[in-house]
Amino acid sequence: MCWPLGDPCSTPCPVLIQNLSAGGIGLRASYRFDPGTYLFVDLRRPNEDTPRTYVVRVVYQRRSPKTGGWMIGCAFTNALGDDDVRAFLTSDSSIQI
Repeated sequence: MCWPLGDPCSTPCPVLIQNLSAGGIGLRASYRFDPGTYLFVDLRRPNEDTPRTYVVRVVYQRRSPKTGGWMIGCAFTNALGDDDVRAFLTSDSSIQI
């Protein structure tokens, strides 16, 4: 899930993670977020019940011709640590949002 920072009335938007690195995350969403927008993104590490909330800044967005949704490239405001990246990217786990 993600939602714009500073908009307490917004409804969280479900997203799918396309890619992830220490510096950024690629999301697929049905809603368009403009470049420069700050978002909260909830990510759940494998074997954890409670998601962690990260702040990202939208770098780009483009329409996906296949799905009709939006591809959104974001930069983390604070880079993920090596342990977090490894936990999210291990082959026997999946990122839950």
